[in-house]
Amino acid sequence: MNTHSPTNFATPRTRRPGRWALLFWLLALLGTGFLAWSWTEAEKLRQAAQGARAHAATLKAELAAAAATTAGVPASAEIRALGGRIAFFNALAGDRHTPLSQILTALEGALPNAVWCRNLTYDVETGILSLSLLGRDAATLPAALEAVEALEILRDVILERQVQLRQGQETLVQYDVKARAL
Repeated sequence: MNTHSPTNFATPRTRRPGRWALLFWLLALLGTGFLAWSWTEAEKLRQAAQGARAHAATLKAELAAAAATTAGVPASAEIRALGGRIAFFNALAGDRHTPLSQILTALEGALPNAVWCRNLTYDVETGILSLSLLGRDAATLPAALEAVEALEILRDVILERQVQLRQGQETLVQYDVKARAL
């Protein structure tokens, strides 16, 4: 029985890489790829953190500016006390009706261009409004009176009188109107 295996010691034996070597190189390649990906993600996170720090600094500056603007504002208790005093004086003054500025704005929007408001008196406490509407043509004034009647801030609109006025060669028509403001 021959127990010897035929071996040639003159030429070196070539070994093919084994499965373990192939697995080792594959793991090394995957590990290198993972490290590269981790490094890029870490750079992105560093940049995002730097941007967040800059944004936080901007917000702190804005907060400081807002705090500086509210430095002169009275305390809420003082504001409530002032509101109580205002309510007291408003109660003493009695009911007030629509402000004149609001009435004038409404009339300006409602009256046609061919009609002028000649006289206007207004009692804020009673809400009684008297005005004279003036036009060159009697046909324009009924539409103007209807526009005044349609205003939501006026009630009980009444035509008190209609007058024809002569101014030089021209004849003008005047409506005297009385109403109650809300």
